[in-house]
Amino acid sequence: MNFVTDRLCELSNFEPIELIERLANCEQQSSSNCCWMRPAFVQGAVMNGARTQMSECIAGCRDGAPVNITVDSFDSPELVDLIIASYRLGHIAMPTFVCDWEHLMLSRGTVYDTLLSELDGAVIFGVICTLDATTDLTITLEPLVVNTDMHIKAVTVGSEHAFIGSFNMNFDHTYWRHNWETGAYIKHAAIVDYVNTVTARMLFGHSEVRIAKFDNLELCYSFSAYQRPHLLIFEAMQSARSSIRICIFTFETLNFAAWFTLDDLLCRRMKENAGLRVEILVNGHMSRIRPNMGSRSKHFSLEKPDMCFSLEQSYPVYKPLQRLADAGASIFCVYGDSESESYYSPIHCKFCIIDDECVLDGSYNFYNTSKYSHEMYMKITDAFMAACYRSYWNDVRTKLRCIPVTTSQSVIQKKIK
Repeated sequence: MNFVTDRLCELSNFEPIELIERLANCEQQSSSNCCWMRPAFVQGAVMNGARTQMSECIAGCRDGAPVNITVDSFDSPELVDLIIASYRLGHIAMPTFVCDWEHLMLSRGTVYDTLLSELDGAVIFGVICTLDATTDLTITLEPLVVNTDMHIKAVTVGSEHAFIGSFNMNFDHTYWRHNWETGAYIKHAAIVDYVNTVTARMLFGHSEVRIAKFDNLELCYSFSAYQRPHLLIFEAMQSARSSIRICIFTFETLNFAAWFTLDDLLCRRMKENAGLRVEILVNGHMSRIRPNMGSRSKHFSLEKPDMCFSLEQSYPVYKPLQRLADAGASIFCVYGDSESESYYSPIHCKFCIIDDECVLDGSYNFYNTSKYSHEMYMKITDAFMAACYRSYWNDVRTKLRCIPVTTSQSVIQKKIK
């Protein structure tokens, strides 16, 4: 066995084959079960339920419990200090850290240095997200906004605690600590096994993992040809009867097929059902086309609070958003709180509420890059969780500054005629 295999087996206490095959029949084994779930929400410095719950789980560990952190970037000194203290007391085993390679190289700093210096024998794995040759042709038909990456945000603690959502471990970062994030704290051994299996397969180079399916939860992993999440999105939105409420970091072109996109689906559903209400809250900085940056450019500096807010409003939004606004959807570009002229938009959520009954959430943005990145996404069918997400959606709508996307002039003139 190679070093990575040895390391994962040591931390997980599974043999390699067992770790790979343990969930091969997960869908059949767990279909009659329900998962215990609670919301793990973050509202910047005001509320950080995700960090609190993670900290409580880690602090409650005993007897060398395994801890697995799989996130694209990691920058939380408070959690690192807790992990180091717990390991030295023997309460947890040597934790596994898996990050995106590019983010690891660009952002490595005191947190990573502390981990490697204070935890003798610690290893931080960097995943390089590459596409196989069979995918290249598809990419030419579905241009990507940014490069693909290892984008999963999942943490497992012990044998039955899992945290899955939109949050990176950047709760103390100068800017990202203000982020609004969502996710779920799930207590179920099979979910922990599923997340750990995904981590192992990424490092071993094997991609396909079946959907973990329960009565109230479907959890899936996506990479390259194994594009489960966007099928969950399609099925959920296709079945919507009264409302679709989205709160998301990036909403651009997401192809279900070469000729059919997410905005195609939503426009068709609104046309078929006049009573269907579609409302979208999107990060304002991630929704606008900037001069000399190309219509599909996503990245620009979030660290310029002096940038003129009115100038930002002069830029057009991405075409899918404008098309939906013209079709009757209510779309808002979200920025900092209404009491200040903050340039920074804290929205990093990626969730959708269907009919106030079902929730989609995870690491998956609504654009083609997510189809070819390492992603984890879940469909939650639980009345309590749906009510919590709806309350959070209302908080975003009322507590942050939401600028409506107006109907384009061509559509207005057509209606007048």
